[in-house]
Amino acid sequence: MVSVDSGRILADATKTARHFYALSSFLMAKPVFSHYRHILSEYRDIAQDWTNNRRIIAGIRPYNKLHRRLVDREGNENQFSRIQKPYILFVTGISPDVSEEGYLAYDFFSMRNEFSNRILLALDDEDPELFENTAIIPVAPVLQPVHFRQNGSLEMYHVFEDIVANLSWALKTFGKVPFGSVTKSVDDINKGILKPGFAQHHIALYDSAAAKEIVDPQRRKKLEETLGPLDEEAFVRVIERSCLLNRHLMAMTYGYVIDSLEFPRNREGIKQIDIAASKKSPYFRIIEMAVEHYAENAELTRWSKTFLRDIEMPVQREAHPTAIKRIINRIKSKAVPKNEKADISDLL
Repeated sequence: MVSVDSGRILADATKTARHFYALSSFLMAKPVFSHYRHILSEYRDIAQDWTNNRRIIAGIRPYNKLHRRLVDREGNENQFSRIQKPYILFVTGISPDVSEEGYLAYDFFSMRNEFSNRILLALDDEDPELFENTAIIPVAPVLQPVHFRQNGSLEMYHVFEDIVANLSWALKTFGKVPFGSVTKSVDDINKGILKPGFAQHHIALYDSAAAKEIVDPQRRKKLEETLGPLDEEAFVRVIERSCLLNRHLMAMTYGYVIDSLEFPRNREGIKQIDIAASKKSPYFRIIEMAVEHYAENAELTRWSKTFLRDIEMPVQREAHPTAIKRIINRIKSKAVPKNEKADISDLL
C-alpha cells in the first residue's frame, strides 16, 4: 500500500508507455536520441499514437508538458542553466514517511518526506552561503530540481516554479487537477502545515522486488491478453525486464541532465557526480548507469559510493541523522569557496 498525497502517481512498472511518455522530451532530445537510436526508434515511432491515446496517458500529460518546456527544441530556450549552482547534489527519489511507519512518500515537497524535511532543518542552522550555492536534484520521473531561499524562514523551492505555476493555471482553467506544492519551508514543518504533493511515483517502477509485491491481479490478466498465458517464471521476467527498461529510460534522462549542467572536474576533465542514496537502491543504480553509459565524461565520486557506510538504517535509510550530517558536511566542502574550507577530510 502506498501513502499518496498527490493527484497523479506513476507506479506500475509494466506500463512502460506511460513512463516513456512522461520522459519523452528528454529521450527524444539531441544528442540522446542520436546516440541510442537502436533503443528509442521504435518508441518514437509509436509515441504519437500514445499521445492520442487518452487511456494510456491519463493523468500524466502535465508531466510531459512540463518537461517539454525545459528542453531546447522547437525554438524554446534550454532552461537548464537556471539549475546551475556551484554545488549540485543528486539524491534518492524516496523517503521514509513521517506519518505512518512503513509508508513511503515520493515527493520532495511533501510534508511526509522526512528526508527533505531533515535536510531543510539542518541547512537552517548553517551559514546562508551554503544553501545559496547548492542545488539538489531528487532522482524521480518528474524533474524537480530544488534551490533554497529565505522567505520568512528557510524555504526550498522548485527551480521552475514559474513554469509549473503557468501549467497549473492552464489545468485549473480547463477543470483539471493542477500541480501541487512547489515549496516547503522551515515554518511549514514546524507548524505542521499540510500541502498537496507535487508529483509522486512508486519505487516499484524501478525495483522488481517491490513491483512483484504490489502487482494488480487485473493488470496481470491484461498482460496475458497481450502476451499470452504467463506462468510465474514468465511473469517475473516481464516485471524484471520492465523495471530494467524503466531504469535505462531514467538513466538516459539523467544523462541528459548531467550533460546540460556543469560539475567539478578531476585532472582528466571528467565530471565528478555526487549522489546521496543507498548503493542498493534503484536511484543509485540509475545515476550509476547514467554516468557509465549515457552522460559524456562523468563518473561517480568515492563519496557517493561510501555515503552510507557503517550506518545502521533498516527504516530511516538516507534520512538517518548520521546520513544527513554527512550530506551537510559534503555541502560545506563543496559549496563554500576553497579559501574558506578548513577540513580537508570533507573533500574525500
